[in-house]
This record gives sequence, structure tokens and C-alpha cells, in this order.
Amino acid sequence: MRTLFFLSLLLFASRAGAQEQVSDQYDAEGHLVASWQMDGQWAWYTGYYADGSVKERGGYFGGKPHGRWQQYDAQGHLVVQGRFDRGRQDGKWSFRNADGAQVIALRYRAGLLLTGERFDDQGELVERRDLR
Repeated sequence: MRTLFFLSLLLFASRAGAQEQVSDQYDAEGHLVASWQMDGQWAWYTGYYADGSVKERGGYFGGKPHGRWQQYDAQGHLVVQGRFDRGRQDGKWSFRNADGAQVIALRYRAGLLLTGERFDDQGELVERRDLR
């Protein structure tokens, strides 16, 4: 009985691990453009610049963007960060300049834009709009 249990556990573990797949996409010059790691309904995407640095990354669930999403400029600075909930923008989305200062902040709920804020280069609030 104990042997049967361990064999079943081993079989389940090997089948669960077999679902994960990695798929890479290359351009005509052979540069890595995108990489996908898939596991069941989940997929994690990473897009790349021609030099191999990360351009953007985010997750998908059931074919729709889901979870944290990030975009970077060519120098590797984080310029956009936000979240998706089943394909809809949700929560705070932050847009930054090359120096890392937040210049725009948007708040979403279920894909609807609720508020927008614009900041100057020193991080001081310049404008706020409530779109509810």
C-alpha cells in the first residue's frame, strides 16, 4: 500500500511538471523578441529589446492579462507598472520618467478609469481629475 502511494505521488508530480512549457520567439536576425512560460491556464510573458534587455513582462490567465504588468525603457528603467484583473486594468497604474520619478498615476476599477494625477519632475502633484 505504501509503495502504491509513493508511485501515485511520483506519477502525479511528473504529470504536473510536464504541463509547463517554454516558448521563445526570435526576429529575422535571431534576436530573442519574446518568451512565454505556460503552465495550464497561466502564461508568463517577457518581451525583449534587440539588445536582450527586458522591455515588458506580465502574466495571463485564461488568455487574458492578469496580475502585475511592467514595462521598461531601453536603459532598463521601470516606466510603467500596473495590474490587470481578468483582462481589465485594475488598481493603480504608475508611469515614470527615465529618472524614476512618477509623472502620472491612474486608478482603475474593473477596467474603468476612476482618477488621474499628473506630477512635476520633483514629484509634486500638478493636476488631479476625478472621472467617476
